[in-house]
Amino acid sequence: MAKRAILALTVALWVASSTLAGPTVTVNRLSGQYYGGGGEFTLTPNQDLMDIIAETGPYSSFCIEKGEVVYAHLTYDVSVNIEALNGGVNHGPTGPLGGDTLDPLTAYLYSEFRNGTLADYDYTPGAGRAASAGALQDVIWFIEDEAGKTWTDGDSSLRDRFYTAAINSGWTDIRDVRVLNLYAQGHLGDSRYKAQDQLMRLAPKVPAPGAILIGSLGTFLVGCLRRRKMV
Repeated sequence: MAKRAILALTVALWVASSTLAGPTVTVNRLSGQYYGGGGEFTLTPNQDLMDIIAETGPYSSFCIEKGEVVYAHLTYDVSVNIEALNGGVNHGPTGPLGGDTLDPLTAYLYSEFRNGTLADYDYTPGAGRAASAGALQDVIWFIEDEAGKTWTDGDSSLRDRFYTAAINSGWTDIRDVRVLNLYAQGHLGDSRYKAQDQLMRLAPKVPAPGAILIGSLGTFLVGCLRRRKMV
């Protein structure tokens, strides 16, 4: 009887772990909220990704690398990181995986944007928001060594104002902002299937429901084994 119980628990543990889907995100564009090849993307995370990021549904993001591509209406496997991988130039620190570590200035701008407090950003869908998205994207690409400066310091353009705000922010770390590394589905971690890196924010560290289930089953299984040895 004890052997049957242990076997049943082992099978349940395997099923629980194997049925947990990996983190994915679906990429889209919303009219009046993006500009050109960059600008705002609308990302829809699956539940596994929502368990680790500070989102409960679709949210706006920006490109980090300029030399990678991403396509609307496609779903990608993703990993959460502190660095952009395989996408472009890196004149700054190199991350643990050899990529371009996220700059604190980019983290500041994205955090302010997501909080709805980025000064001078037009959040109303339309031409003003598209222009704001284009300006912010250019500043991010410049900060991340992906493109040259497309404005003149002190020219009071949107780009100059965003960049000046970042410089004056005083941020020296990336806080809860992270890089979302995208891969074609079924090819997570394979650089040959790498897509455009995006920005995201972490959620507070709370165990995912699947992790709680697996942990509980594992603890129960260990307890059964210990009791069997004592009998």
